[in-house]
Amino acid sequence: MNGIKHDQGKVDLSFLEFEMLESICRVFEYGQGLYGKDNWKDLPDGENRFKKAALRHLIQSNTERLDKESNLPHINHVLASLLMSEWHKRKNK
Repeated sequence: MNGIKHDQGKVDLSFLEFEMLESICRVFEYGQGLYGKDNWKDLPDGENRFKKAALRHLIQSNTERLDKESNLPHINHVLASLLMSEWHKRKNK
């Protein structure tokens, strides 16, 4: 007997490894410790401000791997900031 699974048209999440997602979530956890859970959702002009934060971390990643405040990789801050920026963009459509 052959099993059946109706998963055509569903997003293939296997492109991302769990460790990649976990590293981005560490940035969110760090922010939660500073500002509270989901505080980033209430940030005025969040789309632009998080884009600016992503660029700052991207530039900083050229000279150092880890952010001095969080001790997390700058590239993880870049990815988290872009996700938050995109969330604000979609929310404000």
